[in-house]
Amino acid sequence: MPGFYSFFSSFPSSRLSCVVPALLSLGAAVGEELFFRALLISFLHKFIKKISWCIVIASFVWSFIHLSPFGYDDISPGFLKGIFLLPIGILFGYILVRFGVVCAIATHYLYDLVVIGATFLEFNNFRYAGVTIAAMLIAAFVPLFIAASIRTKKRPVI
Repeated sequence: MPGFYSFFSSFPSSRLSCVVPALLSLGAAVGEELFFRALLISFLHKFIKKISWCIVIASFVWSFIHLSPFGYDDISPGFLKGIFLLPIGILFGYILVRFGVVCAIATHYLYDLVVIGATFLEFNNFRYAGVTIAAMLIAAFVPLFIAASIRTKKRPVI
């Protein structure tokens, strides 16, 4: 795309670059779920008794943190990205409250892995596309395995 720049536009293509989507996805999923879901929803729940409002407020903050003042090629103006991400944030919040933080992290990780991986493949000349896709598929099963192996007897409570 002429005139469109992404973090991945100038990223070197190598066999090791296939781990970039997995590492970025994991870092974002763990950090954002712990801060915006686990901590922020718990904090808000001390003041707002209805958990659904806590989820919506935390999701609103999370979604608009992802704003770009410059917009995107396909999303302009940039504030629309926050509106698009709001339902996803609400879903992640519901998953946290209903199933726990590990499941929320795993879901967020898989979502980011698809989004970041697709962007990475789009801008990384497909030289190692097979290796990248294989690494993404393997990386997708790690959090699923962890989430499935951790079983709680009670419903998670924030």
